[in-house]
Amino acid sequence: MKQIPKNKNLEHMQLHIDNAFNLINEFLPYNYVDLVIEKFPKNKAPTTNIIHNLRRRKVSGKKHLILLNIMVEIAQDYKKEEQKLIELTT
Repeated sequence: MKQIPKNKNLEHMQLHIDNAFNLINEFLPYNYVDLVIEKFPKNKAPTTNIIHNLRRRKVSGKKHLILLNIMVEIAQDYKKEEQKLIELTT
């Protein structure tokens, strides 16, 4: 019986998606939906349901990579602001 080779790119991509969700869960602000919609062109913005479902991992991160990347950008911005606040108060 022939063994089917594993696709290492899929495993590698899944690791990045998992890391993205870790960052999102830790640093994405409460008002993230409005911030995500602002980053999209007016006619290309996803619905709020898709945004919420992606945050809860009810839809595939691979299917919505642009949306996932925008959410990560917002989370990174807030992470930087949090670190800046810590530096200013210590």
